[in-house]
Amino acid sequence: MGLLLGVAILVLFLVFGKTFAGANPKKLAKLGKSAGGAALLVVAAWLTLTGRWEAGLPLGAIGLGLLGYGSAWETFAARHFGQRPGMARRATSWIEVAVDPASGRIRGRFLAGPWAGTDLDRLSLGDLKTARDRLSGDAESVALLEAYLDGRAPRWRENVDDDPARRHRGAPGTGGMSEEEAYQTLGLRPGATEEEIRAAHRSLMKRVHPDLGGSAGLATRLNLAKERLLGRG
Repeated sequence: MGLLLGVAILVLFLVFGKTFAGANPKKLAKLGKSAGGAALLVVAAWLTLTGRWEAGLPLGAIGLGLLGYGSAWETFAARHFGQRPGMARRATSWIEVAVDPASGRIRGRFLAGPWAGTDLDRLSLGDLKTARDRLSGDAESVALLEAYLDGRAPRWRENVDDDPARRHRGAPGTGGMSEEEAYQTLGLRPGATEEEIRAAHRSLMKRVHPDLGGSAGLATRLNLAKERLLGRG
């Protein structure tokens, strides 16, 4: 990562070299700050694309700050995530996480499902692994949850396939969805009425439907869950 950052900064200096030579100190300082912010965003984008959310998010937040967007970012994060200024935030329909740029610590909570409103720190590793399996149809939510798990328990991936609960659940994202998984997908307790099932499905679909910018995979799982519980699956 250090090498990539160095190359990005070097390229920026080469491109703006002539400008540096003729600029006054104030303009030079401003240009240098912008160049540094742009370089950090390049590195943050690369880290994010390679799955290293825990490092990419804070670097991206710092880069935005250098480019003059720090105040807007902090206000947005504080308003929507309830974290102090400086926290980098990302959310899906199911989960939201925030990263403290100073410490690199990741916090988060579930927005939907059986643990809706629950902080990730309050759940056991077993519960979090179960949630990861059940979110397998939503790649972005899984990526955020895995980033949190990597920070909390770096060795959590060991023996994941030996989880008994995982072996007894139906295959996610297929017509073999189990009744238990269907209830969990819709955020309902076993025994919910037909009216409750339809209401939960309708509410979630309003947030995740592809036509509204949501996830096609998650919308498919919601439809499968409704059909399974209404006796059509």
